Amino acid sequence: MKALMYEMKKNIFRKYMVFLILAALGANILLIYTQYCQAGKGFSDVITRKVSTEKEWSYYKELHAQFDGTITKEKVRNLTEKMADYEPHISNGDFSTEYDPDHTETGYYYGDYSILETYFYNPIEYLVNYSISNGQLTEKASENIEFYNKMGNSCEEEKNQYILSRYQNRRLTEFYDFQGWKQLIGYDYSDLFLFVLLILAIVPCYYNEQKYKMSEIILASKGQKKAYTYLKHGAVYLWIICIVFAAASVNFLIFKVLYGLDGGWTCLYALSDYQYTPLNLSFFCFFLFINIMKCLSLIVFARIGIWISGKVKNIYMIYLILLAGTAVCLYCSGFVCSSSPVKQYLTLLNPLSGFQICELEKGCYGMNVFGHYVPWLAAYLCVQTGILLLSYIIPLFCSGLRKPGYRKLKGWFKRRRTDGSDGM
Repeated sequence: MKALMYEMKKNIFRKYMVFLILAALGANILLIYTQYCQAGKGFSDVITRKVSTEKEWSYYKELHAQFDGTITKEKVRNLTEKMADYEPHISNGDFSTEYDPDHTETGYYYGDYSILETYFYNPIEYLVNYSISNGQLTEKASENIEFYNKMGNSCEEEKNQYILSRYQNRRLTEFYDFQGWKQLIGYDYSDLFLFVLLILAIVPCYYNEQKYKMSEIILASKGQKKAYTYLKHGAVYLWIICIVFAAASVNFLIFKVLYGLDGGWTCLYALSDYQYTPLNLSFFCFFLFINIMKCLSLIVFARIGIWISGKVKNIYMIYLILLAGTAVCLYCSGFVCSSSPVKQYLTLLNPLSGFQICELEKGCYGMNVFGHYVPWLAAYLCVQTGILLLSYIIPLFCSGLRKPGYRKLKGWFKRRRTDGSDGM
């Protein structure tokens, strides 16, 4: 462990790196606050204290205090009655635009009605009706299973079996202000800082040893080559985990302060954008899952980057290759929801496709693999884990082929074959 920490201190925890980390965290906080100030402007499903008046914000918080929590018949009836009270003033489109603080909460009839409809009536209506619409989906999946079974289409049959197993018996019984979670889950500006900090950690990994001829001394020591390699890799992987969860922690705390993040244990499909997600995770668990996927993607990408760092002698060329590779991988990761088989297989090989997990999990995506249905996420995890393992197994196997013992054994078999042919 001491050697691992020394390796991180030698190549990663330098003065300029500490400064960049603090600068990145500061810039990230500023971006979150800027996004918060912009949210809620115009026609938006998000309302913030920054863009609302005192009366609007007070009415909004009052309604949340009244309707948050378990959805009951009494709450639904109360909300429906409130909407009905404003209906005569709004329905004909000829509503008063005069400031009327005596008969309205915000000062305007349409202001009251808009808050009620946008932030309470529509979301609660979605939550109440979700089990009905989802039941229709699973019912259709059951019919499809019977149909494709008769047609002999095993892939589509397995797909509908998967849908039935993931979507059945879903119900939503609680209402909170989920918009903070929506903003947090969709926030990706911090990913830019992750790529920068990772590249700055990868490049010195082997380049400094090559520059100062330290690698020749270390590799000349008996039995130190593997330990030296694994230490360097372990330091970079530990660095990835640290920066990903440091950024995630900062994001979570800032969004918690700004938005509140109530209802964190409510299922992800409480957001209408994730109505068809196959995941049965809560908001908080999905947020953790996103960052675990980022760690896996960056570890595989870093493994490739470390190999490049060890092969290329020019430091500027290393930076250029890594930056270009990052840009290409991010561009290709946009194909995750494509219906094209070629693009789907391309995204499986792309380590940075894991950064598109938010878009991917808005629907049920999969592929036909030798006549069987495989969810895209399961295929991606298998492929990327396989790439990472093979990147270590193949060099070990190749190094074993170069050992004297293997060459002697190979020569013995060759002599045996020669002697056998002479005997014949």
